Order: sequence, then C-alpha cells, then structure tokens
Amino acid sequence: MKRDLQRIVGMAVLALLTGAVLFAVVQRLQTDREAFAIGRAAPAIVAQNTNGQEVRLSDYSGKPVLVQFWGSWCTSCVEEMPLIDQAAKQSGIQVLGVNVGQTRGTVNSFVEKLGVAYPQLLDPSGDIMEAYQVKALPVTVLIDSEQKVARIVTGQFASVNEIEKLVQEYA
Repeated sequence: MKRDLQRIVGMAVLALLTGAVLFAVVQRLQTDREAFAIGRAAPAIVAQNTNGQEVRLSDYSGKPVLVQFWGSWCTSCVEEMPLIDQAAKQSGIQVLGVNVGQTRGTVNSFVEKLGVAYPQLLDPSGDIMEAYQVKALPVTVLIDSEQKVARIVTGQFASVNEIEKLVQEYA
C-alpha cells in the first residue's frame, strides 16, 4: 500500500513537472510569435554586406525600408529582384536584400549577373531569417520610418506597380 502511494505521488509530481515544462514552452512560443508582428518593433538586423562592411537596420532609422529575404535557388526570388530594384530606383525606397545561407562570392556574382543595385546582406547562419520568422522564400517586410513592421508580404511580387503601391503610404 505504501509503495502504491509512493508511485501515485511520484507520477503526480512527474505530471506536474511535465505540465510546467509544456506551459513554459507554449508561453515562449507565444512570446516569439508576438515579437514579430505588424505594428511591433522590427527585429534588429546586424549583418555584413557583400563588401564585408557591417550594416544595421538602425542605420536606416527615419526612413522606410523594404527588407527582402531571398536565395539564388529560389526562382520566385530571382524573378522579383529586378522588379524590386526598379521600384527602388523609381520610388527612392531603401531596400536591403537578405541572402539566406549563401557565400559572399556566390551572392556577389549572382547580384552582378542580375544587375541589381540595392545592398545585399549575408545571413549565413539564418539568424535574421529566424528573427523575422521567415519559413519560405521570398518574403519581403516593409519597415516604417519608426522601425516598426508595417507589412509582411509572403510570395513573389508580380509587378513594379505592386511594389510601389505597397511602399507609397510609407515613403
């Protein structure tokens, strides 16, 4: 009988500990999900550009910025990059490309081949991608002049006009 009581108490303690751990995990996931959302402060970006210089999102404070996550193997990314480049030239919007997981040499030669002029940042470890909760490419995030997330676009832009409409109210 005493042994049965010990087992029951042990199982109850184990169940309570398991419940506490699950609760903490769910709370953490909820906090992470809420941390990146429209209207919230954009996660910090600190990365090297393709020239090896450190670039920070905060360098663009006071200006809206379009942050485009891409990879050279992503067909949709490749198709929209010239559109984003053209929209940036026409509208004056600041754009930062964030290449996910590729080397500086690969990014440099690829961007040169496409003729894209906007700055490219390297995210070899995927930390920026994770902070912005990017699950598939392309994803473009519009950050307003106060460094808050204004819009999140998942998928490819179809035209320069579509990009210009997106940034028009923030430029």
